[in-house]
Amino acid sequence: MALAGDKNEILGEHGFPSASNLHRSRDKTEDGEDDSKTTGFESCFDQPVDSSVHEIIKLTPSSLPAKHYDAETTEPISCGLSSMDELLSWNRSKANSFNVAVVPLALREPRLVNCLRRTLVSHDMMGGYLDDRFVQGTNSEAPYAFYHWQYIDIFNYFTHQLVTIPPAVWTNAAHKHGVIVLGTFITEWTNGAAMCEAFLKDEESYRAVADKLVQISQYYGFDGWLVNIENALSFSTWCR
Repeated sequence: MALAGDKNEILGEHGFPSASNLHRSRDKTEDGEDDSKTTGFESCFDQPVDSSVHEIIKLTPSSLPAKHYDAETTEPISCGLSSMDELLSWNRSKANSFNVAVVPLALREPRLVNCLRRTLVSHDMMGGYLDDRFVQGTNSEAPYAFYHWQYIDIFNYFTHQLVTIPPAVWTNAAHKHGVIVLGTFITEWTNGAAMCEAFLKDEESYRAVADKLVQISQYYGFDGWLVNIENALSFSTWCR
């Protein structure tokens, strides 16, 4: 109990008015007016309870094909293009925004154009797109890696898909050390020969392929292509 003049006031913990006193602050005065109006005090216990607050969560399905996500973990992954139809129909709406490199190419001294000898390392590793395919990293204890970027001028990510787009983890690492990155455009075996005959038949056809390759490299942030023709070409194709 604490004395306040000739009135007794009940104090709660730490000396603040107890809940019963707060509630009584809404009692009317002797002249019939609401006591809260005269004192300017309103208790939080008198506030209406709003029970209509809801959180709405909307899940928007991804517009990317399923191949851009790992089947087991659903994590975003890097992948290439396996057919000429995929290549010629490629556009930004079908691109994997997760796989865009974000590290700009660092300057090197001497500049690559001034080097008489250049070293290219080709990442031809068990078919490619292994642990390094995971855009957000992997828990693998022993992923393939190397630590001699200072001796490399060009890094090529290689697979046997028609169009190999380098995983962003490699492009970011190479660019950090001033190393340019190439994807791979490859044709091979009988199917490759037929493919070459088709896209090399005239200038319009091979320019369409070249334009798509340029668009892809610009979108994903790497620096160009290794073109690897591993199949026979007819004499007429060579003469075009």
